Amino acid sequence: MADMERVPDEPVTFIEKMMSIQGDIPMDDTNWEMIELVAETLQTLEPEHKLLLEMRFYHRYPYSKITALMRYSSKSVAWYNVQRALDQLRTALVANKEIIERYI
Repeated sequence: MADMERVPDEPVTFIEKMMSIQGDIPMDDTNWEMIELVAETLQTLEPEHKLLLEMRFYHRYPYSKITALMRYSSKSVAWYNVQRALDQLRTALVANKEIIERYI
């Protein structure tokens, strides 16, 4: 029931939470390595998924603006497609050999 009450703009997944952190983040060598691995993995995504993640997490566009820009029929469609992009990123990250060796 809690999922039904969740507002789509709230970060839920690990990647959403990482991307929504604001403020000072200590940047040691490990953090930079992870950022580099995630950035490289982002480049392997489908162009639409890269664009959706950029709009949502880099530009911090609300789902209403993503809906208008992508010409989706509703905010729920925008939310669903952002979730699909996150799933594709998560799958690519888990399959990345360097990430497996270093972090798993």
